[in-house]
Amino acid sequence: MELFHMGSFIACFLFACSDAATMFGEILSPNYPQAYPNDALESWEIDVPAGYGIRLYFTHLDIEPSQNCAYDSVKVLTGDHLEGQLCGRKKNHIPGSQIVKEFYVPHNTLTVTFQSDFSNEERFTGFAAYYVAVDVNECTEFVEQACSHYCNNYIGGYYCSCPPAYMLHEDQKTCGVMNCGGNVFAQSQRKSAAPAIPAHMLKLALSYVFKDSVKVSCNTGYEIVTTQGSSRSFYSSYQKQWRVERD
Repeated sequence: MELFHMGSFIACFLFACSDAATMFGEILSPNYPQAYPNDALESWEIDVPAGYGIRLYFTHLDIEPSQNCAYDSVKVLTGDHLEGQLCGRKKNHIPGSQIVKEFYVPHNTLTVTFQSDFSNEERFTGFAAYYVAVDVNECTEFVEQACSHYCNNYIGGYYCSCPPAYMLHEDQKTCGVMNCGGNVFAQSQRKSAAPAIPAHMLKLALSYVFKDSVKVSCNTGYEIVTTQGSSRSFYSSYQKQWRVERD
């Protein structure tokens, strides 16, 4: 399904546009295109699927002008944040376009509120606005880092991935190195200060003499991870039990 509007091309895939009412829509002031009434107060909640932002544009704007739009106005809000407040008679200044004002927010909810005061000396016809869901590139459009390593955007969402020898943690955002073994040392090489000590008996703490030491080095792509940080190698000395000493 393809949607053409105002010279912009928006591609909607069938799986993403199963509910078209949530992907685009129209908002009109009361009685539009006739004059809007006095003492009007109306709000529209725009809600598109998660993973999408909202593009809202006005093609007509004819609201009683006043300083700071204190009398009649239309407001655009994201939660409690005011994205913009409009009033007056505005015309587009770009040849060939009907858009007089445009907003874009990288969030999937938006509120539009129209309010008029108790009297108008002239006839004002209000506004016409349209909105469309636009894919958000979570990898570039947010201040907070989406992924610790590689961020991959797709229509309606994103996913994180890691370089070789790294694994994705349970938060699905942070990459961490694989632990090279702790007591097992599955991905490590051992060099003992006492050559007679068999490497495969390193974790057994048998037949060692006081202060025997072993250096453990992780294979390429692995690190020892502890609460104090990470390292490619460490020394372990035997003092009734093996004690790890940082390289």
